[in-house]
Amino acid sequence: MTTGLLCAGLAGGHGPSEVFRDLDLTVEPGTVLTLLGPNGAGKTTLLLTLAGVLPARAGTIEVDGVRLPSGRPHSANRAGVVLVPDNRALFTSLTVEDNLRAAARRDGPKPRAMLETFPDLEKRWDVPAGALSGGEQQMVVMARALIQKPKVLLVDELSMGLAPLIVQSLFRTLRQVAEEYGCAVVLVEQHVRMALGMADQAAVLNRGGIVLWGAAAELAADPQRIEAAYFGVRESVDKAESVAVAVDKTEPESVAVDKSESESVDKTEPEPVDKAESESVAVDKSESVAVDKPEPVAVAVAVDEAEPVDEAEPVDEAEPVDEAEPVAVDEAEAVDKAESEPVAVDRAESESVDRAEVTTEREAGATASAASS
Repeated sequence: MTTGLLCAGLAGGHGPSEVFRDLDLTVEPGTVLTLLGPNGAGKTTLLLTLAGVLPARAGTIEVDGVRLPSGRPHSANRAGVVLVPDNRALFTSLTVEDNLRAAARRDGPKPRAMLETFPDLEKRWDVPAGALSGGEQQMVVMARALIQKPKVLLVDELSMGLAPLIVQSLFRTLRQVAEEYGCAVVLVEQHVRMALGMADQAAVLNRGGIVLWGAAAELAADPQRIEAAYFGVRESVDKAESVAVAVDKTEPESVAVDKSESESVDKTEPEPVDKAESESVAVDKSESVAVDKPEPVAVAVAVDEAEPVDEAEPVDEAEPVDEAEPVAVDEAEAVDKAESEPVAVDRAESESVDRAEVTTEREAGATASAASS
């Protein structure tokens, strides 16, 4: 069973720098995934990690369900992973045939079988690779990759340094290779429109992760999404935020419903309670009025009766207080009046003492004046 290329939680980089992390990637056999993104986003680093040239720092890489060891390019190549580097890496002193023979396998196709896919190489068959044009060199590189019977073909910057007409021809050939050879193709490309025109899926790598993923035809029809992804806008995050905003908008409605329900309950439920309370308050008021009214009369009478008593007699001032006590209903008033009795007694005693002292002083003065005379 062929499942193509599968990456889960992949992380990689150069030296101490981590270029990408938590990357998930799936490319089915016979399909082309174009990997887009700004310069320095980590596209080439990702291809080198998939090919085993750079070790993966985390995650797994599988080809047809077989997990590849990290950082072992020969194991990745035996599993069917073939890399087409951006610098082509040809033996420039060797002919086209010799370059293909160096990459051929014992059980694989012969070098001349590649002429079916790249017929223009036949007339340059015995020419050193260093003497070829840029387009012809790229054909040799593609032929060298196909002669290895790849299951996963990693192509880095196929159009670098080539004229647009040659690039279109190479893209058509790459599409044909994916369909006829049934390999999963990952293409890193800067010509966005051309790449989207021949790819099945497209992904934008930026700021250490995939910020946009979708069908190539859909993304080609909406260039604003790709432009936003090039600036690092993660589309999945924006959708989650919009959902959160929608949820936040619905919450006030529920609050308004709760408020209306509480208002309706408040309007209906307290009415009988308030009436009962008002009746009890009315009863309390009537009782309090009935009880409170006799008290001032009794106190007033007691006070009026106490006024004619002679102020010089301290005991008589306390008597009206004793008569008012039985009439008083409130215990606090009785306590206050009881406390006032000793105060009245103390005042009477002090007045009698003061009068005795005045009398004594007058007698002493009279005696002194008599003695002096």
